[in-house]
Amino acid sequence: MANLERWAQGIGLAPAALSTSTFALSTANNYIALGVLPSDGKTLSKVKVYGAAVSGTLAGGDLRLDVFSSTTAGVPNVSLSSTTTVTATPTGAGWVEFTGLSQALTANTQYWLVVRNLNASPASNNLTIQTGAANTAPTPGNGSGTGIGWHRRTTTDAGGTWTSGPIASPAGWRVEYSDGTFDGLPVSAFGGIGTTFGIYGTRKFGVRLTSPTNAGLKVRGVTMLLLRTGTPQPLAYELLNGTTSLGASGTVDLGATILSTSSGAYVPAFFAAPVTVPAGTDLRVVATAPGGGGSTANCARGGGYTAVENNANSKALMPYGARQTYYDGSTWAEDDTVVPFFALLLDTDGEFASTGGGGSSGTAFFTLARGGL
Repeated sequence: MANLERWAQGIGLAPAALSTSTFALSTANNYIALGVLPSDGKTLSKVKVYGAAVSGTLAGGDLRLDVFSSTTAGVPNVSLSSTTTVTATPTGAGWVEFTGLSQALTANTQYWLVVRNLNASPASNNLTIQTGAANTAPTPGNGSGTGIGWHRRTTTDAGGTWTSGPIASPAGWRVEYSDGTFDGLPVSAFGGIGTTFGIYGTRKFGVRLTSPTNAGLKVRGVTMLLLRTGTPQPLAYELLNGTTSLGASGTVDLGATILSTSSGAYVPAFFAAPVTVPAGTDLRVVATAPGGGGSTANCARGGGYTAVENNANSKALMPYGARQTYYDGSTWAEDDTVVPFFALLLDTDGEFASTGGGGSSGTAFFTLARGGL
């Protein structure tokens, strides 16, 4: 059971916000610090950050990344190494990859990746770096507001003072180690998923993943981050093994005003009895409109990470192969650049199928690790 990632009793769900945060390196004294807390001792070799925009023209060597140690107060302390080498000098929005690093990192030790602009005219020639805003990534693994974990801080006086409260758990950067492993949450957008994937009629929306291979689960319910367009139809959740239904929850009538049109809210619903999900199941967790009806003008829709960096290494950071799944009334389709926000609500009187049990009215959460909830 030790490798079952991110199930926890009593831990609330994140993200609670669907927004990004940007910081322009538009003066020589503007630095952005991106926190890293490695779980294992590794040698850092590359870093990717997301650039939301470029003003003017940057030249090779204009952008510098330093690996800093951290003070006990949770701010950058001493530069351990640096690089000005990037795979490609950015000319517009996109991922910027710093290379040329060989910095040993100690497990369970806080570090900061500090990026600055060395251009002689930074007001005219600069990069705007984008991360998630507060609570746009899972918070249980970080000390919110402490500077311990994957946080973001900024300074406008070259490190004399740093923002007093770091943005907890932002997403938007990825680190690569010399052994070929990766860490981070490389997504560049967060928000509501469009009505093209609305939940109405026979259409179903959710997430597809492979459930943990080392434990079966007893599922009492599902909760999913949802938004609305117009008046959504009453919804239920369904668990499927591939396309075979394992069970459907009771129906929740969302009405016209329960859900926001612009920011998400978690909507839970429960099964009449615990549903067993065997270990290693090809699992779809989907929201449906059991009564039919609705349209793109009147439907619920999901929220999630909507721009996951789509390469094999970054996909590996999305636990259990999580990606959007959608049934348009005739066929299923997946998108591995989108990860909806959801959680399984486990039966705390026997949450693992191997232990039996069932019948408890309590729940525990099963959520994805840094890749999705």
